[in-house]
Amino acid sequence: MAECALSTLSQNNRISSFQKRIMKRQGKMKARIATANLILKIAYNILVTQEPYQELGSDYLKKQQQTKEMKMVQHLKRKGYKVVPIGEIA
Repeated sequence: MAECALSTLSQNNRISSFQKRIMKRQGKMKARIATANLILKIAYNILVTQEPYQELGSDYLKKQQQTKEMKMVQHLKRKGYKVVPIGEIA
């Protein structure tokens, strides 16, 4: 599995972006093992659900973060707060 994790590093997908993100914080070896663990989880879910793997894209986490931020803004607006982007504060 570690060899598979090593081979994904040159690709542009969710697994390689995961490995690069972990590598920045914890080093090459831990990133390789964490990526191998992610590949095993994906393989297990493929076997259990009998559905093909759907690539989420390398910017998957950025989209998740933006969605989370938008939900927080909507929540604050429902509570009665006025939310203004940082660039528009005068």
